[in-house]
Amino acid sequence: MSGSVPILIVGTGPAGLAASIQARRDLVDHVVVGREPAGGLVSAAWRIDNLPGFPGGVTGAALSRRLAKQADALGLPIRTGEVTGMEKQAGVFSATFASGERIQARCLILATGTVPRPWSAPVSGRLHRDVRTLPAALDGSTVAIVGGGDAALDSALSVHGRGGRPVVHARAALRANERIVRRIEERGIEVRTRSPIETAGLDADHLIVCIGRVPDDALYRLLVPDGPLPPGVETPVEGLFVAGDLIAGHERYIALAQGDGQRAALLAE
Repeated sequence: MSGSVPILIVGTGPAGLAASIQARRDLVDHVVVGREPAGGLVSAAWRIDNLPGFPGGVTGAALSRRLAKQADALGLPIRTGEVTGMEKQAGVFSATFASGERIQARCLILATGTVPRPWSAPVSGRLHRDVRTLPAALDGSTVAIVGGGDAALDSALSVHGRGGRPVVHARAALRANERIVRRIEERGIEVRTRSPIETAGLDADHLIVCIGRVPDDALYRLLVPDGPLPPGVETPVEGLFVAGDLIAGHERYIALAQGDGQRAALLAE
């Protein structure tokens, strides 16, 4: 991968794809680079019921398939790769890939999403940070899930749907949306509050750790070493825009991320 384009978009989640769709609509040459298939972390969601246009809700896997299908239909210029370096010289951004290749761009849109918070407690079973790395069929396997928020309970519902036995371990009371808590109760999923989460998973076949995620700002910090993340899509660096979870205080809703991506593309154009 090498060359030069007007716009480089890093990230293939909802924000990055929305930016690419807008750029394609406006016939602006660009490249989208991501480490994951179209949709990114969306595919881990058991069910999404607050996205306009889906009155009955939609699973994360189904929405990811729709996003991939739309990307293929539009011919979005998506490339698989990991950007490991970023700099700006003489008004041009230069991205370096793990392969050693480079690409230059006049404008850069970072939609790099989040990474899991570190987890260092010892485990005996297989460790996962979301359900995407679990087997498709769990067939009665016990899956310990650490966390008391929406992501933890959503993972428990996904495990239950795959035939597994989820056990939720929360350090304190549950912090999840009441709607998802009710679904957990309706399915009789075991929840252990005030549980010693450091030992969770010792007797389980799998352990999913859902203790929060933080913005993946590594590339942003190569260009803006100091200061907080920006409150909107614009940044202190001319030609640099962010979308989705890189916006300070951003709520992790798909519709918001898509709007960010679209606005970033319009400003870059």
